[in-house]
Amino acid sequence: MHKQSNCDSVLKKVIDYALCIPLFIFSLPIMCIVALAVKIVSPGPTLFIQERIGLNGQPIKVIKFRTMYTDADERLKTYLQKNPEREAEWLQFFKLDNDPRVIPWIGTFLRKSSLDELPNLWNVLRGDLSLVGPRPFPHYHLAEFDHEFQQLRQTVWPGITGLWQVKRGDTDVQIFLDTYYIRNWSIWMDLKILIHTIPVVLFAKKAHY
Repeated sequence: MHKQSNCDSVLKKVIDYALCIPLFIFSLPIMCIVALAVKIVSPGPTLFIQERIGLNGQPIKVIKFRTMYTDADERLKTYLQKNPEREAEWLQFFKLDNDPRVIPWIGTFLRKSSLDELPNLWNVLRGDLSLVGPRPFPHYHLAEFDHEFQQLRQTVWPGITGLWQVKRGDTDVQIFLDTYYIRNWSIWMDLKILIHTIPVVLFAKKAHY
């Protein structure tokens, strides 16, 4: 099992900041436009902040553009009551195709284009996330995995993109890919994943989180 040394961790963070600072500055005008579009289509906050599990099991506040209605929980509950056949899908993946909680047009566009993730760059600058790593999950989602896998994921910084995000697949594939990434991590693997993320974003092959 590969374990990141202190030198590895420092190098990883240096690369994070070297790439993230210009990306954040460049994306500021785009974020302003996105925030305005969200506000016009769905009155309410433009950002969605959710507590997820980070390095060493510490809670972190992950910031995204809001892509759902402000009463998303109530909409989900009502939808599943009316469509009980979809409940199994929700319980397995914690997401739904044609999700009734997603605000029209802009919500779908942001998710498919990955632009809803742009505020995650601030999380990287704060030190909560890395550019590359296993996707951070809320506690209720992480609890669905076995204890060993939960503990393994908490040994590295979670990331905006990662091996599972660029490869796609179901939960079993995710466990394999996250485990492989953590146990075989290298700076070169991170750079390769970042390169492979570009076509995933450009061609809107984004999984919904």
